[in-house]
Amino acid sequence: MSTKPTAGPDTAISLSKRASKRWSEEHPAARGDPQVFRETILPGLATLKLAEIMAACGVSKATASKVRSGKQIPALRHWGPLQMLAERSA
Repeated sequence: MSTKPTAGPDTAISLSKRASKRWSEEHPAARGDPQVFRETILPGLATLKLAEIMAACGVSKATASKVRSGKQIPALRHWGPLQMLAERSA
């Protein structure tokens, strides 16, 4: 019998919370303006595959779809990876 923890929703949530906390601790003064995201990053996401956004941010397909459509502004820690994707797709 294996003693390794299984990957599941609780594990993913825990990892996400730890990553968010770690990023916030490393960037205490970081503040993002949603309008800046909409103007500079969002246009470059239109042609990306949802799988690319999912991989860059570690989010679900539903969340990636909301981000790509502009219905949801992602956490600030995801702006850098999304900016790189957007620039590559331009």
